[in-house]
Amino acid sequence: MSNLTFLEEVTLMLLNEESGYFEPIEEWRMSCVLAGAVLMDLALQDRIDTDLESLIVLDSTPTGDELLDPMLKQLVDARDSQQSIQYWVERLAMSTQDLVLQSLDRLTLKGILQYEEGGFWVLSKQVKVSSRRTDGNDEKDFYDVKAHIEQVLFSNDIPDPRDIALVTLINTCGIFSIMLRDEYETVKERIELLSRMDLIGLSLATAVEQGFSAPITSRVIPRRSVPQVKYRDFLFSKSLWSGNFPKFFAELHRKYGAVCYIKRGARNMYLLTGAEINRWVNRKGRLFLRSQEYIADFMKQWSVSRSIASIDGAEHFRFRREMRDGVSKSVVDDRIQDVINAARKHMKSWNLSKPHGVEHMSQRMVGEQVSILMTSTEITGYFDNIFDYEMRALMTNVFGVVPKFLMRTKKMKRDLARVIELYSVIHGTHSPAQRKGKRKDLIDDMLELHTGDPQFLPETDLGFVFIAPLIAGHYSGSLFSFCVYCLIKNPDIKARITEEADAIFANGDPTHEDLKNYNMDITERFVMEVLRLYCVIPVHMRHCMNTANYEGFEIPVGSDCVVAFTAAHYLEEYFPDPEKFDIDRYLPSREEHQQAGAYQPFGVGTHVCLGRRFAEFQIALNVLLLCHHLDFEITPKTYKLGIVPFPKLKPNKKFKIKINGFRYPLDVSPTS
Repeated sequence: MSNLTFLEEVTLMLLNEESGYFEPIEEWRMSCVLAGAVLMDLALQDRIDTDLESLIVLDSTPTGDELLDPMLKQLVDARDSQQSIQYWVERLAMSTQDLVLQSLDRLTLKGILQYEEGGFWVLSKQVKVSSRRTDGNDEKDFYDVKAHIEQVLFSNDIPDPRDIALVTLINTCGIFSIMLRDEYETVKERIELLSRMDLIGLSLATAVEQGFSAPITSRVIPRRSVPQVKYRDFLFSKSLWSGNFPKFFAELHRKYGAVCYIKRGARNMYLLTGAEINRWVNRKGRLFLRSQEYIADFMKQWSVSRSIASIDGAEHFRFRREMRDGVSKSVVDDRIQDVINAARKHMKSWNLSKPHGVEHMSQRMVGEQVSILMTSTEITGYFDNIFDYEMRALMTNVFGVVPKFLMRTKKMKRDLARVIELYSVIHGTHSPAQRKGKRKDLIDDMLELHTGDPQFLPETDLGFVFIAPLIAGHYSGSLFSFCVYCLIKNPDIKARITEEADAIFANGDPTHEDLKNYNMDITERFVMEVLRLYCVIPVHMRHCMNTANYEGFEIPVGSDCVVAFTAAHYLEEYFPDPEKFDIDRYLPSREEHQQAGAYQPFGVGTHVCLGRRFAEFQIALNVLLLCHHLDFEITPKTYKLGIVPFPKLKPNKKFKIKINGFRYPLDVSPTS
């Protein structure tokens, strides 16, 4: 591994592993620190020189570093390069918006950081504490910058000039008091001493500190008038009335732009749409948007105070890390036979004598698979209770389209009682004796978390953790329903998927290792296109906790926000002919989904779906099984897809299929 740049070391110093993001520093202040780091890198490479008053370009030759050279070019191209250091700190700070993300990406590629979905970064497990910098001879000798600097601060030795410069610059933003906590006072004097030892570092640090007052141009952006969505946009939209919310939001985006608002009584609801907004939410959403207000009442219906969906920041990040293994694709990899057996069990019950409602049968099959994989419990007798109670709770407490008193009916009370009973069933099947020798599942991980830190995950919240994966399975069930519809409406693609399926199951049921030798390309691209057109969760409901400004549009603190991340799926500039079902969009020659912010079927920001790979693979496997085993058709043949948009996108009850016969038997592993 090559030596780290000063910019990369500063990035690592500012990263907080507990939150998976940066220490809470005001954005302009961080920009100044990053600008100072870039100038220090250029000084260390003899491209510039500084004193306490000015900065001089010594060598205009590019460094070969894609992060530093654009900054060097600004210095070289300036008409009067002998400006004050503070001038250049402030000027370069205006250009550092994406610099830190590029630095994070490079550290991830080097293996020093590990990226986790949702916009979180943690130190790689391969990184180790080292009292020296790597000399580049050992690729595994990763360097823990933060641990190294702590050693420098608590030692009486005179550090090397680079360490002194790093301490000097980092000290300007007050991170040491946060990083060292109670130990800060012990080394405070040494930090101040080191900060006065290096002339270049001192001059840069002084300029950075003086630049902490944001210039007028970066602090006061002229406000742009946020357009209001007209009522006629709702009244005359065929997309809205057909239930296709993503397409409707795309129409609003084309008409009003990325930010608009909907008048809702005395309050305005802000609608955020488009790929640019998706990128903004992924990059900065954590600073402005939170989920607590929308999900709090829903949590109360399950008698819990908090869950991974209702919290943000460091607590949310910790929850994600603890749940990660239990919802990963490897769970499906390791238990493929369980997925196959559950699918065949349900397919056997789909007799030939009557039409079958696709949404209902999909929910039951996919839901049982999720329950087996994540909770090691069959929930057949509890399925309707969980499903009905969840749907009613969402309609009343999240979307507000059904009066809340309907949560107090006798049926809802019976359903809740059954849900509470299921808590005990799941808990009871996870005693040490019963779990001995079995693969750990999500419930095992959550019980370990509860035992190890009962304050973070108390008994009062534990029950909903047991049910949460089953709720997630309901969304996957609706996704599979849309897959069935798209198979029928695209017979040429269905035929190609059937060929893939027959090849995979030709010699019996495959293991995960077997699948590596088979081509699932058509099936995988098919599922991706279904996700683009029929994203089951099309929006995030959020609350604006800090005043946000996007391209001059102000979103006031306390505002309700709808982040319509799926609007980009129907925008022609990203997906030509967006209503066409086209799985070739994802071929290497096109890769339309790789455009930043354009393809976001699992959400945006820190709450992006944690089990997306699990769901994609599970659904792909079910699509293969369906095509391999069954000959089916839509009934009646004249049916046109009707979408129910609340509380999630799903096909309506009129969508039914008829099983004409079985291509391969379901009671044994088929052979060709």
